[in-house]
Amino acid sequence: MMDKKTRIRLVILTASGAALLLAVSLVPHNGASSRPMTVAPTPVSAPSEQPSANQDSTPDSTCTGPTGDKGAQSEHPRLEVVDSQILLRLPAPMQAALTFCERTFRPWALKEYEAWVLEGYKAQLSERASPSSVIGDFNGDGALDLVADGRTSMKGVLLVILSDTNRYTVVKLRTYALPADTSRNPGHYSGPLGRNEQYLVLKHPRDVEIPVHPTDSPGVVHLATDAFEMIFEEKGASLCYYHDGHFVWATTGD
Repeated sequence: MMDKKTRIRLVILTASGAALLLAVSLVPHNGASSRPMTVAPTPVSAPSEQPSANQDSTPDSTCTGPTGDKGAQSEHPRLEVVDSQILLRLPAPMQAALTFCERTFRPWALKEYEAWVLEGYKAQLSERASPSSVIGDFNGDGALDLVADGRTSMKGVLLVILSDTNRYTVVKLRTYALPADTSRNPGHYSGPLGRNEQYLVLKHPRDVEIPVHPTDSPGVVHLATDAFEMIFEEKGASLCYYHDGHFVWATTGD
């Protein structure tokens, strides 16, 4: 026979079991809580400001400069070399767009290129062409635009200051990380002395052969406007031209 204490324990256990069964029966069969659960959102990391070293970003990000009068057609952009620096002499609205979009930008200086690049560029150097900057009408609207390869305080940038109806737009064609030691390796690509081997060449309207192309294409680009070629000394080249509202790249050498 059970003593009094044992009977009390059984009564307590029986009551606890009944309560547990009642609680289980109240839970919906699909497992969902009868009351919605509040969950804190998972934080998402901000995208990196720069790609990893020696890696190009996928570009064509644009920044529209202030609206205003673009100035008389007699006001043209030009390049000036002062102590090896390439100075951009831009009409006020053009400069305003660059300042608004990339305030600290400057083109790569002549001294930041390998000697053989400068030697080969001598005949082309002018107020509209340097290894890091070229001026032309890239979108065919009759106004001169600027392409420049250089750096800001944070990154390397290849950009275009492109004329629009009543303003200028800065199109960033490519951004890249700067090396830790910019005194030795200033740009995106570097030669044995740590200087740039990659430079810009202005191209006027004409037919350009494209050696690397799909089999169903003619292998020729018919340039209707100015364009530019980015040449990686003795390693390759790419043509960049404006087509249907954006810039297109085509490999012209490898």
